[in-house]
Formats: sequence, structure tokens, C-alpha cells
Amino acid sequence: MIDNASIESLKNSLDIVDVIGSFIELRKSGANYKANCPFHGEKTPSFVVSPSKQIYHCFGCGAGGDSIKFVMELEKLSYPEAIEKLANMHNFSLNYTKGSSDYSDAKRVLEAIGQWYVKKLNQNQNAMQYLLDRGISQSSIENFEIGY
Repeated sequence: MIDNASIESLKNSLDIVDVIGSFIELRKSGANYKANCPFHGEKTPSFVVSPSKQIYHCFGCGAGGDSIKFVMELEKLSYPEAIEKLANMHNFSLNYTKGSSDYSDAKRVLEAIGQWYVKKLNQNQNAMQYLLDRGISQSSIENFEIGY
């Protein structure tokens, strides 16, 4: 998992004009930059990049966001993949956390909840009989840890 401080540092170091300009040709238009939108076909530029706000917006299709969102949408990448691509493009070193503690905590909570439902099924004879009447065997109920 990528460290949040590392992501924030990367975001602060990115210039949206440089990022988007490395994928499509931008033309200066006043304080902003314009281009034909890469997300839909058009003849007149309606895709605007604002260096002061560090965002892009297409007035034709409504696409918009920051540098990371642009790379995600254009390259069809997930958030972590887009972060890694941008870091590689800009020679930025990312720090990674183990991330397993969040996963382990969530897994432990979900297992406890699952056991609670199994216990509730065993305490409710009507629910247990319903499953048996539906053709679900006692061994299947135990193997798949079915709860109520």
C-alpha cells in the first residue's frame, strides 16, 4: 500500500499542465490551456486545463478532475496504478506501508461477525429448519458457515 504522505507529496509536486501535456497537445488560451478532449471525439477544443486550480474540465462531455484522475481515465488504471505511473513519469520515489494491518483488522472483524451469525442460526430452530427443508444439509451449513 502506498503511504498517504507519499501520495500527498507527489500530488503537490505535479503540475497538471505537464502531466496532461505529456499525453495530449495543449494550446495556451489566456490563463488556461485548451485541447480537443481525449475522452470523446470533437472538432472544436472544449477541454480546458487550469494551471491555477490544477484541474481539467471538458465542457463537451463533462469529464474533469486532477492529474491523477486524468491518468486513471485516459489509461484505464486504478488509483494506485495511476499514482505509480505518475511517480515513474516524474522520477518520484514512493514510500510503501505494509498495509496488512488494515487488511488483518478488517478480516478479524468480518470473521467475528460471521461467527456471530453462525451462532444466531444455531440458536434459532425455525431458521435452521427452514434451511434443512430447503435441502441444505447440516454438513453444508457447517462447511459453508451459513448464519442467520
